[in-house]
Amino acid sequence: MMEPAVLGFVILGVVSGFFSALLGAGAGVLIVPVLTIFGLFAVAGSASSVAVAMCSITAALHIRKRFTGPDALPWKPAAILAGSAFLTAHLGVSMAELAPLLAVPLVLSGLVFLNLDLYTRVERRLIGRTAIGDAPPDAFFGRYVLFGALTGTFGGILGSAGGLMLLPLLLAYCGVTTRQGVYYCLMMMLGSSLSAVSAQLYFGLPDLSIGIPLGIGAILGGYIGVIAIERVSEHTIRVLSRGFLTELALFLFIIWFFV
Repeated sequence: MMEPAVLGFVILGVVSGFFSALLGAGAGVLIVPVLTIFGLFAVAGSASSVAVAMCSITAALHIRKRFTGPDALPWKPAAILAGSAFLTAHLGVSMAELAPLLAVPLVLSGLVFLNLDLYTRVERRLIGRTAIGDAPPDAFFGRYVLFGALTGTFGGILGSAGGLMLLPLLLAYCGVTTRQGVYYCLMMMLGSSLSAVSAQLYFGLPDLSIGIPLGIGAILGGYIGVIAIERVSEHTIRVLSRGFLTELALFLFIIWFFV
């Protein structure tokens, strides 16, 4: 019989994986705050990276398999974002380990609020347009490299949530649809989480006793989340993403002042 704590990690992984796949958000956006509440802040980032890596690869492959034919998702931008994030997430982990304790959540909470403002700008653009995919996907190579590097670093610092930062950037500056953006976020998080796990191996073994149950649950939740993408409107995805960004900002603010 599964122990209550392990079962709790699996359930948390299912819920986190579902929203990760649906929003391209990164399962850690729920995992890290919940583990912190239960006094596991020291291992939250490493356990989250393991779960995000397990969830992202399965969700990204599944979403690509489901969208074929005229709805097929371009692979080049996804590969650029994944590679760029892989190269920088190690830096993010190093910054989290070496930077002053209060500096990291203060800077990150500021970035989150900037992205909330960016979402507002995106919604204003969409009101006057019927579509947002006018430019070809290969037209923004430099932006994909830059955004992948920035959000990969962010994901390495926090243990996840890089996708939450990436989606509004893609919508505002790369002319993608929301569903394309979610797929790109999943691929970016695959690269960043694998890099973050390798960095955590350098600083000390990631917590597999928590990360594996979280990851198993996140794989199941991610599978359900990808199915839900087809049934949820793009506007709803953006609204939920803003909600999770707000949750992340409040969490970082609380950590800054009280933890």
